Amino acid sequence: MSVPGYLQRFPVAGAATNVLAMRVKEWKVFDTGIAMTAKARLQASMETYCELGPVPLPDSLFKFLEHYEHAGVKVRLEEFKAKAVRLFGFRADDAGQPTFFVTGSDVAKKGNKANPVLVDIAGREAVRIVGVLHRQAASMKGKGR
Repeated sequence: MSVPGYLQRFPVAGAATNVLAMRVKEWKVFDTGIAMTAKARLQASMETYCELGPVPLPDSLFKFLEHYEHAGVKVRLEEFKAKAVRLFGFRADDAGQPTFFVTGSDVAKKGNKANPVLVDIAGREAVRIVGVLHRQAASMKGKGR
């Protein structure tokens, strides 16, 4: 994993089309801070995503959230959903590996719409990661790789 502070946990085993990475903070919430039924549903959705990509997942489990733009950088935010839990993030190429970065979460969803403050936080983190990935790619080109 080339983005500091992010850990990959999915896929668990075998070859996968995609990987999923989350900050340590979100992994702790995922492991201990949500109901077991929501955790099981999210885990199944994330494993399916890693194996097959987002295509086979229904909107009730994974969907486009919004195009987020900050400081001239635009990212496509998407979300995994289960019960009252949402995991916000975006897709990017991380050293040649298609990766979904979970950049924020809402574990106390009150209504049908995502909390705009939490979406903004997730969007800003996504923009930060895009910058990290671009700097890393430029550095690798500079080294002739």
